[in-house]
Amino acid sequence: MIYIKQLHKKEWVKGIARPVAYIGVTPRDLCLSHGIEFNYLEGDWGLGEVEEALMQTRSERTFGLIRYPEAPKTDCTIILVDEKLDDVTDDVNEIMCDLELQSSDIVWLDLDRYRFTPCKLIREDDHGNRILVGKYDCYPDAFFQKEKLEEGGHKQTYSIEMSVPKPKGWTGSWVSQF
Repeated sequence: MIYIKQLHKKEWVKGIARPVAYIGVTPRDLCLSHGIEFNYLEGDWGLGEVEEALMQTRSERTFGLIRYPEAPKTDCTIILVDEKLDDVTDDVNEIMCDLELQSSDIVWLDLDRYRFTPCKLIREDDHGNRILVGKYDCYPDAFFQKEKLEEGGHKQTYSIEMSVPKPKGWTGSWVSQF
């Protein structure tokens, strides 16, 4: 299910944005999967031309998607958010979920401002029985699996429970205490 909305330039709140993630998905892929239209602009910042799309999540968080066609790694799209945000965890989680992306689609992530949060996916049946469906390293992965299971049309309810976030700047593996 597609939750994102494309904004026009006049709807975009002006301000400084900064990259928070590079995703291994091209603008063409996003256009085909979500109908996102990228605008082609000539760059005035010494970075060459740029393809950009201004977007909004289901909870009206604004973000940008850009790609520099002349960059060394052209198969990536950059996610931009408001520079003033110290913690972009909720924003990135929602953007990834709304774009139907998983952690495996992330090429680079600003770990100074994003916290990986292990999650459990729980299924509850009509009798109130709760069963652990799976453990995931981050919210977008759990969300993706939840959406996939809910498409089956069963009466069970699925919920995601988040654990304690990983420490700031953490880059090692996570041993879950579930």
